[in-house]
Amino acid sequence: MFKSSTPDFSETSIIREITDDEYCSSLTFNTSENRLVGFNRLYFVYIDLKTGNQTKAFYPAIEDFSYTYTGMMYDPSKRAYYWNYFTKDHKSHMALVDITNKKVTNVCDYTDMTQFSFMVPISGNEDPAAPMKPAFGEMDFPQGALSGNVSFTMPEKTNGGEALTGDLQWILSVDGNDVASGSGKPGEKVSAPVKDLTTGEHLFSVSVKSGEVYSLPESTFLYIGIDTPSAPANVKLDATTATWDAVTVGVHGGYVDPASLQYRVAVNGKEIGTTSSTSIPVSYPADTQYTAYTATVTAIGNGESSEAESNKYLTGKPLSLPLTLIPDLQQANLCTVEDTDGNGNVWEYNNGARGLELFISGYSADTKVDEWLFLPPMACSKADGVYSFAINAALNSAGDKPAQLQVCVGREAGPEAMKTAIIPLTEITSTSLTEFNGLFSLTET
Repeated sequence: MFKSSTPDFSETSIIREITDDEYCSSLTFNTSENRLVGFNRLYFVYIDLKTGNQTKAFYPAIEDFSYTYTGMMYDPSKRAYYWNYFTKDHKSHMALVDITNKKVTNVCDYTDMTQFSFMVPISGNEDPAAPMKPAFGEMDFPQGALSGNVSFTMPEKTNGGEALTGDLQWILSVDGNDVASGSGKPGEKVSAPVKDLTTGEHLFSVSVKSGEVYSLPESTFLYIGIDTPSAPANVKLDATTATWDAVTVGVHGGYVDPASLQYRVAVNGKEIGTTSSTSIPVSYPADTQYTAYTATVTAIGNGESSEAESNKYLTGKPLSLPLTLIPDLQQANLCTVEDTDGNGNVWEYNNGARGLELFISGYSADTKVDEWLFLPPMACSKADGVYSFAINAALNSAGDKPAQLQVCVGREAGPEAMKTAIIPLTEITSTSLTEFNGLFSLTET
């Protein structure tokens, strides 16, 4: 099971690897109820859009059913699915499947093995004589209650623009099961009780009937019960404190009680405490060399949220010399970058280009580029000493135009502090890594 965010399937992600008995020979998306529905050779199933898990909905018990890949399509005007299937006598059939009421009605038979690989509705399935959709209003399940009230407003016109009159019939369903029904006048606000739901996300749908014609259903998802807390937002780490925003909503958009939540905090993977506050004091070892620290915060309530990670905070003693930066990932985390020209390109650690670990920065040959990569502080402690620096640099590919590289030294990690050039502005023209070097002293910086 996979999903794609683009029509050409250029961006896809695997949701779940399914077993052989879950292969769906028919599959369709119900836009009215916002759910994926399939037939897995035995059952009609609802397929969770986030996990790919299947929930059995209906076993049709087709006599002499023959497994074949065929099309399936939802018709909201009938609240049922058109489904093409085959029997072992090599005949093709078109049926109307009402999954909610577990009913299969034959529409027609084909004797020439006609196969519909897929089916799509035309013109939106909006009958001009049918009522317009009702509109959901307040959905009141206070403080995580499993029972509550759902309100909606009855339509006043048909899809064709004609005024509705008399009593309209309505049906409210939850997860495809009808839970309440009644009647109301055009434009009337209706409230229906819904009782004893289970904790979790539920699909609410309401449709209206005028005469013998149903409206398209109006559908929405709502998490019922006490939700798992969402991950804390805006986690920040500085010299003394880790802070974050209080969690006020569940990971599924459901109810959480902020006052009952606890937050577990770790720095570089080591737990430092649990608190009901939105901050916690942090200290760092005084005798440790320059280190990158990040805090993670987990909200704990009805289950645990995912970890939320802070910014990188750098502190510690300057690194001892001599020093070689490969750079590996740990060393790369000690560096900082600045996009001085604001073009969105920055130096980035890359493990794989040329089979090496490198810093890489993109640039445009048509515009001026000013990207800074600041190395960690180094213990250059000899006032009268002379220090050497070397760097290997190259163009990323043969098609790139020449770039310019400059190496400076300063007492702070910022462009304004880089007062002394170790390697003057130098043009890079080769795709082969070439060493550039220079000398500096503390008196120059």
